[in-house]
Amino acid sequence: MKTAQMELDTTLEKLGSQQERLASLQTASEGAHYAVAQAVQALNAAPTDSMLYLRERSAIDQALLHLAKAKWYMGRFSGSALYFTDFTASMLDADLAGKSFARCLELAGRSRATLEGRHVDVAADQFAVQVPTHQDSEILFADGVPLVPTVCPIVLLQGSSYEMGRQYIEQVVDVYGSWIFEAVAKRRFSEQELLTIRRWHKHLERLTPEICDMVRGWVDAAHDLGIALDYWNAIQLWTGHFEPIAQGIKGHGIRDLAPAGHRNEDRSASAYLGGQSAQHVAVEAHEDLCSGCCAWGEATSEGKLVAASTTDHDCTFQATVVAYPDTGHAYVYTPFSVNGFIPQLGQYFFAGHPGMNDQGLAYVHHGGGLHGIEGPADRGYGLRRGASTFHNLRYASNTEEALAFELTCPIGDVGTILGSVGGFYADAKGAYVCEARPSPSVGQDAIVRTNAFDTQGQRYSFLYANNNSMHPRSSGGFQPPESGYSYNSIEGWFEDAPAHHLHLGPIGLSPLLSTKSSQGRNRYHFETLQASYGRIDVDTMQDLLRGSPPARRHADGRLMSRVEIEKAWLAGNPWPSSVCHRVNAFTSIMRPDNAGNGLYMGCIGPANRRTRMHIPGHGYHYYDEVNEFWEIRLKDSPEALVDDAKSRALSLLAQAQVQWKAALTAPGGVEHPTYFLGILERAREAWEQGTSRLAQVQGALTPSARLRALSAALRRFTDCQCRAKQLGSELSHRQAAPKALAL
Repeated sequence: MKTAQMELDTTLEKLGSQQERLASLQTASEGAHYAVAQAVQALNAAPTDSMLYLRERSAIDQALLHLAKAKWYMGRFSGSALYFTDFTASMLDADLAGKSFARCLELAGRSRATLEGRHVDVAADQFAVQVPTHQDSEILFADGVPLVPTVCPIVLLQGSSYEMGRQYIEQVVDVYGSWIFEAVAKRRFSEQELLTIRRWHKHLERLTPEICDMVRGWVDAAHDLGIALDYWNAIQLWTGHFEPIAQGIKGHGIRDLAPAGHRNEDRSASAYLGGQSAQHVAVEAHEDLCSGCCAWGEATSEGKLVAASTTDHDCTFQATVVAYPDTGHAYVYTPFSVNGFIPQLGQYFFAGHPGMNDQGLAYVHHGGGLHGIEGPADRGYGLRRGASTFHNLRYASNTEEALAFELTCPIGDVGTILGSVGGFYADAKGAYVCEARPSPSVGQDAIVRTNAFDTQGQRYSFLYANNNSMHPRSSGGFQPPESGYSYNSIEGWFEDAPAHHLHLGPIGLSPLLSTKSSQGRNRYHFETLQASYGRIDVDTMQDLLRGSPPARRHADGRLMSRVEIEKAWLAGNPWPSSVCHRVNAFTSIMRPDNAGNGLYMGCIGPANRRTRMHIPGHGYHYYDEVNEFWEIRLKDSPEALVDDAKSRALSLLAQAQVQWKAALTAPGGVEHPTYFLGILERAREAWEQGTSRLAQVQGALTPSARLRALSAALRRFTDCQCRAKQLGSELSHRQAAPKALAL
């Protein structure tokens, strides 16, 4: 008979072998990611008007298919993708991950060598070409593994909260397939966890009852689709199932992954920091590395609000929500993912950005991540960021109303990633970031920023935020080291030289790395907006979101190696940065208004395919990248919005065709047209599919069916827009390309 000690020994032995295998997979993952990054930089040195570019871009895409599969299998083995697929802890999944990482490494390395003119001897049948397929959904799959779409999907909702909940499930399943919610439905919680969920739920039901009604719609729609989604499983996507953090700052997502065998949490830091080496990122990173800014009034060309932002992580399965509720305001909002979960990172409670409504109110950015200024006595249960953002966009007409709602809520869980209300809101008259609310530890006045200042105290009608605290009163934010953070009005509170604090270990070092990353992006925001002061518009924001960080060089001009870059960054050397880089997951521009023409632009990944990293690391790349913005306008009905997107698609398609004809008739013509013709054909095909789907709207028998048809047509028109823009961008690189640059 097996004794309890024998069972414990067996369990520990199994866990130990799993951790050893996971460590080896993390090493393989880093190698594969760097190989892809280096191959892409080599590709960027080739003119697009060449067979070499066409062939090697396809080859790198093949490597990226293997990388996507490897990350999926690794997520199954480690549990780091447990809201999307089963946690198996299976060595079979580990083997599949290892083989896929190795194949990615081989393919990317071969492509880089070819691009750099080195001889590569590869057997003709060594690398079989994979062709991704649709599996009764709109996205593509590689050997059954779902691929992140590189044009962000949009879902259209209308009616009551319950009806919009039903529509959300139906349309997200149209895009991704039922698997996207099946893993959520399978989650099981202990009685203690259910009790904790119910404690959170009381606040959700009291402060944002529309969310609860929407979730009831989720449950019924899921059941109709054969997905056994339970109300509490769905609610906890908004609340989490852990108690609040009593002191300090720590991501709940990480706590959720830990029971799934995720004991060494350096992967979470690497995901946010774009893949720095484990040597310096064996830390529990829990501050997301997003960027946001806005300008209004005298700063802009027309006196109107304009905003830009990026979400920064390895992009996952997300969708932009356009909602026309029967009560409140119409709005647009893009959560980080369709179920509030990011693989390797954990739960984010439907947080995301940006968002705007038809009153001209914008939610630009989260406003600095985990400030954690409030003390233990201030903290407790409350409302999460995602629910508060949905609520404000639906019911607040301006920044005053948004802040007033925030101040009525409990302070909540300020030690958790986006675990409490707050953020960066703006309208035509101004903007604010609330870094801490009134409390015994903060004082009677909330810590609120409303303008940017230079070092001489000059006030500007723009505001920006990254991941550190910026207000002069926020010195206690981001868990400072004993020596405290440095401060200036442009860069906020930061640690310039994290290498001086390696002794703090994982928990202590993580916030410091986040402030260091924010320091350069804050200055980039300030200098870019100041340079265009009085003339800031949508084009200014596009330029801001496309400006790549500089290559890293020694004083004599030599390019730095990867190790040298990391050492210099940690040591405190001056570090020019950019908000456009290879950790961008979603890039967006907004120009809200209250006249039915609010502009919202969205791009998966960086809006500049040829950008580099802003800090050390490999960043992230995606299969079939487009790197262009679609454009929608928040009209007074879903039909009007789709019609406007259709018109914009037709205009951009016509422009692309003119650009193509001009390229053909220019001196020298186009030496190798295949690549460009492929992009143009995809734009035309998307247009035709959109018009075909739009024709189905008239035959829809129910409001839900009508919205599904409209939503499907809209996604084809936005795909057409992006492909048409992509042709112009790639044509501009056909005759000359930048020299190869270091990461």
